Amino acid sequence: MKKLAPFLNSPDVFHLAVPAQSNLLTYSLFESAWGVTDEMLCHFKGILLGEKVRVAGWENYLGGPTHWIQLLPKLDRYRDFDWPTLDSYKGALLSYFQEESTWAIWCERDCDQIGIEKIYNDFFRAECLVDAALAYCVGGNLECPTFIAQQGPA
Repeated sequence: MKKLAPFLNSPDVFHLAVPAQSNLLTYSLFESAWGVTDEMLCHFKGILLGEKVRVAGWENYLGGPTHWIQLLPKLDRYRDFDWPTLDSYKGALLSYFQEESTWAIWCERDCDQIGIEKIYNDFFRAECLVDAALAYCVGGNLECPTFIAQQGPA
């Protein structure tokens, strides 16, 4: 039986920046029913986090080679990805944040419409904002926060 995406909404921007040399993440091309695609999927401990994308001009955002992951709520919810449950997804994101020393997560409900809250090295605040963003994505919250939370060098 095909798993369905738990996400109904998505912010305009929902990306995770990670060090390119991180050995905590694995990447693999998506294999659809029609063959291998060019979608490079990113996993943490077997949980699908999103798709690796290019963000022009931001290749060194974290002070060195940086990979950008478009998080699951931004992906096509009708694709036959190995969709995790909301709880396992949130758990994987937060576990990654605790295990990796440098990362950034960027969420904007409507690009360039309101100011972006910037959080540095405050895991608790980042966790609260990610929780609110994911609640919005599954339809349980009417408001989506706009923020950039970063851990590590600013």
